[in-house]
Amino acid sequence: MRRIIKFSPLVILFIALVYFYTHNVALSAERDSTLLKPVFNKSMNTGGIYSIDLSDDGRYMAIGRTNLIELWDTVKGGEGKIIESPGMRDITSLKFSPDGKFLAIGGYKTIEVWNVFERTLFKRIEGYGDYITVLTLSPDNRYIAGGSRGAFHSVRIWEVESGRALKTLEWDWRYADDGAPQAHNGSPLRD
Repeated sequence: MRRIIKFSPLVILFIALVYFYTHNVALSAERDSTLLKPVFNKSMNTGGIYSIDLSDDGRYMAIGRTNLIELWDTVKGGEGKIIESPGMRDITSLKFSPDGKFLAIGGYKTIEVWNVFERTLFKRIEGYGDYITVLTLSPDNRYIAGGSRGAFHSVRIWEVESGRALKTLEWDWRYADDGAPQAHNGSPLRD
């Protein structure tokens, strides 16, 4: 059994996704955790879960799989909506835009930005050497930052509309004598 837990930034809603070998269950709870209700409880045969995100208001949950995203309404429940991305391989990161209109997805060497409500691809951005492991969109949805793993860990900042790379930040890390991780220049790494 694998557990993925995600908190809404507003701490209004708590979602726990429990992945069993043949079933997936998502439960929501109020702030005090006294009420648990299923968002979905459905046998899924679409492969493993690689990523999960909640919209800032906690209303929508996105689940990243091999080359598709499931969108669930955590309030209404019911059947989820599917966004298929045939060109994407293993959706390893997801991030809703602050206004909830867009969903950025990251996979192998690629970022895609989707219009959530129309389920249409807005922009495809390529230019990484490995899987994208973290994403964030600016408050105005104009910029996206994506981080990748690999020999050279990097974060790239892109202009969403044009797909143009604006800046690349590279870093490396090592363990200090006391066992704590440090950035390449010796600075301590923080969460």
